[in-house]
Amino acid sequence: MEGEERDAIDVAELVERLARAEDAAAARLELAELEEASTLLALALEPAVPRPAARRRLLAALPPKSPPLTLAPPPAVLPFAAPAAAAAEGVDLADFVRREKRVVRALRFLVAALLLCLVGVVYLAARLDRQGAELKRQSAELGTVDRRLHMITSVARYAYRLEPTPVASLPAFTPQPEAPPQGMVYVCGHHQQWILSLEHLPPPPPGREYHIQFRTAAGTIDGGVLRVDAESRAGMEDVKLPPGTRGFSVTLEPVGSAGDPLLVLQSQPGVPL
Repeated sequence: MEGEERDAIDVAELVERLARAEDAAAARLELAELEEASTLLALALEPAVPRPAARRRLLAALPPKSPPLTLAPPPAVLPFAAPAAAAAEGVDLADFVRREKRVVRALRFLVAALLLCLVGVVYLAARLDRQGAELKRQSAELGTVDRRLHMITSVARYAYRLEPTPVASLPAFTPQPEAPPQGMVYVCGHHQQWILSLEHLPPPPPGREYHIQFRTAAGTIDGGVLRVDAESRAGMEDVKLPPGTRGFSVTLEPVGSAGDPLLVLQSQPGVPL
């Protein structure tokens, strides 16, 4: 019996709690509806100025205003500041001037160092350009020497030796070189390419110049001016000989060929290689 009574009480209490929960849910729903209705009514009403008493109560309920922010001045004096500003901040003017002078000296030193570096770079660039040009010139000369060596040792078929004539001992050739002038002409067999190489050839007297001459069946043909370098050497080459060339000679002539030429070197008969 006691158990049945306890169960009956529990059921009654549960029913009561469920009823209160339903009432609370209904009350919350009704409260939400009232809040929404009041909001709509507030938005629908015309704005009105509140009464002075209500305005004072609203303003009193607001939190106090925060003080405005202020920026403090910088604690240190900026570099290069005026002496008056430094004095106003309480800085020693003598120390300030010394520091300014040190900064100016440092800047001058940096500018001088940069200028020296710039001059050095320009100088090195110029030297590199000169060295590059010299290397190109030497490379071209080496290529010419290599080509001539190949032609003389592998391609040439005839060699003509140039020997001095009695004219070479004339006073016009003083001072006499250590060895008499001499040279060689190498000629290819098929395409008639030729190379002339002379050495111990003294510089021509003023107003005169050397010429290479080709002796042919039709007569002598002038092959042009020979230039003598600082080492008393001269040379010339071409891809083809005049037709019927039988020999070679070197003459000394007035500039412009306005006079009789002097025979300086004359070739011997060609020797097959």
